[in-house]
Amino acid sequence: MKCAGCGAPLGDTDEKCAYCGSVTPYGKSMTEQRRREEQEEERLRNMPSMPYAEMSSVIISYILTLGFYSSCWYITRTFPLNRLKSELKFPVLAALIYPVMCFSFMFIIPFYDRIGLTELHAKVIFASAVMISYTMSVQMALRVKKILRHYDNSEVSSDWLMALFGPIYLQYCINRMIRMKIFVPEFLARRNDLYEVCKLRSTD
Repeated sequence: MKCAGCGAPLGDTDEKCAYCGSVTPYGKSMTEQRRREEQEEERLRNMPSMPYAEMSSVIISYILTLGFYSSCWYITRTFPLNRLKSELKFPVLAALIYPVMCFSFMFIIPFYDRIGLTELHAKVIFASAVMISYTMSVQMALRVKKILRHYDNSEVSSDWLMALFGPIYLQYCINRMIRMKIFVPEFLARRNDLYEVCKLRSTD
């Protein structure tokens, strides 16, 4: 290979001409590759990590809010969960509807007469709203579990604890994964690469 600027002979891995300083095609490709790697490293550094929360704070918040803390928990974890490399995504719409369901049935019993409902109808609607809210909570907890297990299969193994305690147990599992440094960018990059390889193999 010869330099396009001065015609001097060049090696296959020379990035610049030693005589005139012209950048070789190989040098241009290496510069572009390094630029892409730097952009990827920057993206990983800016990637939101899973939030760590002290379990005592989570439990106290859950008790003080009579369980309504779970709706805030799902909303604040939606974006970090969906940034994980997984075919499963946490439903943003469900995370937004769930707190509406939780807070709406609080006003049915005290104000049922003002909205033209009988006491019996108000109790039926209240019971239905509670059941729907609980069902949504269990379904969202199951989706979080599937996303985390797809990311790291060793965690979130107890279904009954998850069904009983929901975000409390899920946050406990996330805290364990954070302490094990599973969510650090370097680990995430390696897991994402492995995910892509497995996905390509599954399509062959």
